[in-house]
Amino acid sequence: MEFPNTGLVIVAFPPCVPRAETNPSVAITNVIGRMRPLLRIRLLAAAVGSAIIALSACGRAGPSVTEGRSLYLSNGCGSCHGLSGSGDGPVANTLRVRPTDLRQPALFSRGSGEEAIAKTLAEGILDTGANAEELHLTHHELSMPKFAHLSNSERHSIALYVRSLQTKEVQP
Repeated sequence: MEFPNTGLVIVAFPPCVPRAETNPSVAITNVIGRMRPLLRIRLLAAAVGSAIIALSACGRAGPSVTEGRSLYLSNGCGSCHGLSGSGDGPVANTLRVRPTDLRQPALFSRGSGEEAIAKTLAEGILDTGANAEELHLTHHELSMPKFAHLSNSERHSIALYVRSLQTKEVQP
């Protein structure tokens, strides 16, 4: 069933649609036409509400390597890990702990899967080797900051990008 001027179309078959009907629009229109007016209004309201929810969910694509690369660059990941992910970013030599070479999954202390990387981005990595004076001087206890300002989907996009770096052959 189409809703004029909205671009919305209901194409699901409710259980009461006759099996002989092959055109979804005709079948649903016939079923809705046989309903009592109040029930018809409730059904249409629910359908429009569901369509709006579906449209808002579809308005944002899921995690992607392309978005991950953009987020990797715009959130400063490359300043530590480098543009290629090799751990040689411009500030890498100033850090107490050298950034992980993202191209080598065996070096990941929390796992190299998408979920593990996204969780690491959400929580950061605690610097367990620093003494209290070093931590006081640096004003934080994380050797890698957490990126809690990013959405879960954005963290998963970065994770997909990092995993794409892992597939490239690493020269020793």
